[in-house]
Amino acid sequence: MLCNKIYGLIRLLALCLLLGSCAKEFDSLSWDTSVSTPIAKAKLTLGDIIEEDSLIQKNNDNSYSLVYRDEIYTFSNPLDSLVDIQIRPLIKDVTLESLELAPQSFESQVTLGELLGDNFFFQLLFPDQTWTDNNFGGTSFNVPLDPITVDFSNILQSAVLTSGKLNIRLENQLPLDIKGVDFVIKNEVGGEIVYQGSYDVNYEQIVLDEIDLAQELNGQAIEGQLIVELGEITASPPPGPDSLFIDYSDYFSASITLSELKVSEADAIFPAQDIVQAKDTVGLIGLGDVELTRAKIKQGKISAIVSSTVESEMFMEYYVPSAVLNGQIFNFKATVPAAPPGGSYTFSEEFLYDGYDFDFTGKDGDLTNTFYNELYARIEYTGQIIHLSLQDTISLAIQVEELIPSYVEGYLGQQVFEIDPDTITFDIFNNIKAGAFNFETAKLEITVENGLGVDGELVFNKLSAINTKTGQKVDFPSIPTLPIKEATNLGTGPLASTQSFEVNNVVSILNILPNKIYYNINGALNPGGNVPAYNDFVYDNSELKAYLDLEVPFSFNATNLVLSDTIAFDESSFQRPEEIESGVLRFIVQNGFPLEAKLKVYVLDEQNQVVDSLVTSDKIQAATVSNGSVAQSQESIIEYYVDKSRLENVLAAKKYVFEASFASPTSAFTKLYSHYSIEVLMAVDFKYRVSSGL
Repeated sequence: MLCNKIYGLIRLLALCLLLGSCAKEFDSLSWDTSVSTPIAKAKLTLGDIIEEDSLIQKNNDNSYSLVYRDEIYTFSNPLDSLVDIQIRPLIKDVTLESLELAPQSFESQVTLGELLGDNFFFQLLFPDQTWTDNNFGGTSFNVPLDPITVDFSNILQSAVLTSGKLNIRLENQLPLDIKGVDFVIKNEVGGEIVYQGSYDVNYEQIVLDEIDLAQELNGQAIEGQLIVELGEITASPPPGPDSLFIDYSDYFSASITLSELKVSEADAIFPAQDIVQAKDTVGLIGLGDVELTRAKIKQGKISAIVSSTVESEMFMEYYVPSAVLNGQIFNFKATVPAAPPGGSYTFSEEFLYDGYDFDFTGKDGDLTNTFYNELYARIEYTGQIIHLSLQDTISLAIQVEELIPSYVEGYLGQQVFEIDPDTITFDIFNNIKAGAFNFETAKLEITVENGLGVDGELVFNKLSAINTKTGQKVDFPSIPTLPIKEATNLGTGPLASTQSFEVNNVVSILNILPNKIYYNINGALNPGGNVPAYNDFVYDNSELKAYLDLEVPFSFNATNLVLSDTIAFDESSFQRPEEIESGVLRFIVQNGFPLEAKLKVYVLDEQNQVVDSLVTSDKIQAATVSNGSVAQSQESIIEYYVDKSRLENVLAAKKYVFEASFASPTSAFTKLYSHYSIEVLMAVDFKYRVSSGL
């Protein structure tokens, strides 16, 4: 029994020792396993040859063409260089054109009773309301008359006349003939004779006389108080009647009327009247041979300075009938206060021309580079005596601060443009990497879009294609002068005309795959002059542009034509990369191009430096072709065994660059279609060393 217990204990101890030994072996246990994982995928198309997809045009047969346009010249903001509207400062020193005084009249009469006066003898011989025999037989007698004062100083103190009429009316209703009426009009204060004359006025006769008063005065002033002196008159009974009726109310009258009085200066109460009516045509300057008939002003400003020596409040109006906005002509009105005696009054104001439509053909529409304007000034009746003179002036100074048009019409002159030679970057072939490269056909046009309402021409002195990488340079064939037709005026803007000129024999030039185009161009506007007359127009947004238009069907042959694509890669997607022992890189290629290809893959680090490359010597089979186009893509599988260190480089990459190189048959041209592509799936079969971890 004891032996059995001892034996069992020994067996238990042995089992424990055995189990401890097994545990140590499990701690170091490991095994190998394989995992297949795709790591990158690329699809190479024609877009990898041309930098911009927008340059690729799909044709009706689904083939590709390269369609490219590059602007080689632009003439914009044409009004800045073609037209500089300047208006000479408009300075008007306008003297008063006329000053008129209101007509003045005076009448005086003497009756027969007043002539007989207190003479008792005459009263006895000729009693009132009686008949008497006319038997005086030529008897005459003298009648003295006192001077008569004519006073209109309430409206006139003094005036120098430039014109005026003195109308005298003498009416004799006395039963007498009046002989030798000596008539003298004098200034009461100065004593200057205004007029003198002598008249005979027979019984029942009216005598009228009109005198040029300004001529009589000969520059002397007429005063508001006049003395009319009638010298002794000789009266005698009229011959003929046998008897005379004596009526003491019979009279002799004299009336004086001053009318149409225009003065060079006066201290007077003036009636309301226009004193300035100035109408002028203003010329534009600085336009050379440009002749404008019309312009719409985008931005304009004028300053007006008015100075007056007129000692009366004045109402002034200024008009430019040829400048219209919304149916209203440009004008401004101002009230100019009275100037102080011997001084002047000045004021200034600014006005905007924004949006105004100017007619530059003058008042009668038969001129260019001019506009018509009018200035009016008026005084109103004030009831006060003021001093006015034709030497008084209204000075109007109008300064155009700026006049920026948005549109012009007329003749814009003959302009020649010396365009600086220049080089444009022509980078559409930058991604094409090939040996010999030949396009089958190509079309190159010079296209001009003219948004100016002016005809012209472009002269291409030189046009060259340059490949700075290879140093090749080829001149384009000579290009004749390209005529430019004017744009159509829509009223709201221009409809550009388009002309194109095809350049011949450009295939060989494009086959150097140029990346620069050099040009030397001259331009001219209106080479034929003003024909048709005054038919030019330009908007401020008009442009003249010249383009290179290129269309190249993708039918070519080439050696070592390369398509490439760059794929970003994130190695953090792999778990336990430290346990990877080795692997097989597998490239599954679907070639949809009708050309055999070779594949290269470059491994790039964070600085885009190549840290490894995989180059296959195996050819990738071309796609199956039917009726000149790919019918079915061809699959090829390429495998590389890579050890642990190389695989670490591959999996540490930030980017992969896939390049597929093709070669066309030597004499044949290959046409590319929109559905052509080559797809590459990059996968790796990893061999892991997996530990138990027990």
